[in-house]
Amino acid sequence: MITSYKQLPVGLYLEICNVSQDEKLDELSKQVRVLALLSGMTDDQVLNMPIADYQKAVVASSFLHREYEPTGRVASSYKVGGFDLRPFKDWTKMTAAQFIDYQTYSSKGTEAHVVEIVSVVLVPAGMKYGDGYDVADVQRAVRDNLCVSDVLDIVAFFFSQYGAFLVDSLTYLKRQAEKMKKGPEREARLKEIAMLETRLLSLGAGYTT
Repeated sequence: MITSYKQLPVGLYLEICNVSQDEKLDELSKQVRVLALLSGMTDDQVLNMPIADYQKAVVASSFLHREYEPTGRVASSYKVGGFDLRPFKDWTKMTAAQFIDYQTYSSKGTEAHVVEIVSVVLVPAGMKYGDGYDVADVQRAVRDNLCVSDVLDIVAFFFSQYGAFLVDSLTYLKRQAEKMKKGPEREARLKEIAMLETRLLSLGAGYTT
């Protein structure tokens, strides 16, 4: 039975999240379904467990009630599903397609699309994003094999890096705008940058959540 986030594949975790949010199930049914997912059993097999074993399984599953605190550290590579995936760390070298996909997935919600987000920032060794391999295969490998703790560490790290990248970009744009000739265009540009800075600050917590 899976007893920690280090053992729990992110795809299975997302299934558990769906169970916990299913309003058609009562709490006991949710508990049985979660225990079945963690132990690789059917609901009926869980219900047929001796009560002492059932109680032990409930205690073992209690890690799900504790939030995982990301370390923000990433490994040099992740070998999952036949892939040797390498973390992409330099935002200035990100392709337009990669950036657009990252923005698209992030805007739809980190939890629901965490696998897709990770598939943007983990690229097979020796390849460029989406070139020479099928991104869907990487997503499948991540979903089935990468554990929750690794996924959350990756997401926290890259959200933090993305925030720093945006700050640097806005700082550069602000300096360029300040060099412009005084007038409506300069003021409009500075106002736009100020709005982006405010929005970035309001989203700051999201980079490490």
